[in-house]
Amino acid sequence: MFELFRDMPEGINEEDGVAIISALQQECIDFLSRIGKDF
Repeated sequence: MFELFRDMPEGINEEDGVAIISALQQECIDFLSRIGKDF
């Protein structure tokens, strides 16, 4: 996850950054729902 943030393009605007972070957050939520919350 750290590498994803570190490797974001230099000139990325705030709107695109928010969209990327939101997509990553949703991916984490989806992952937890697939494996179960007791993991």
